[in-house]
Amino acid sequence: MLLGVLVYYGFYAANTVGLENRSAEGVVLAKDYKPGSRTYSTELIGGAATVVRQAQAESFWLRLKVEGRKALFSVRKDFYDSVNAGESLRVIYQRRRLTATLQVIDVRR
Repeated sequence: MLLGVLVYYGFYAANTVGLENRSAEGVVLAKDYKPGSRTYSTELIGGAATVVRQAQAESFWLRLKVEGRKALFSVRKDFYDSVNAGESLRVIYQRRRLTATLQVIDVRR
């Protein structure tokens, strides 16, 4: 099991640590809204089963296409409201070494 943990964290480090920020033009493919919600879970607190309520805030997401790859990024509501599908934005991102996936850092007009 220890070997598995070491392999996992080694892969994570090789894939993500020390990446440079890149900048490119991205296109807004779609806008997604996730309303706030509540979930409940049962936890053992002081030896008794207790129902715990957890609130999830609403969130606003942009689906982007950057250098031929799709990415998802959470934005503030005012920025979400001001952007339209098909619009071009300046995207600051990192590209993972081993998986080649994009991690969006920031989006600007």
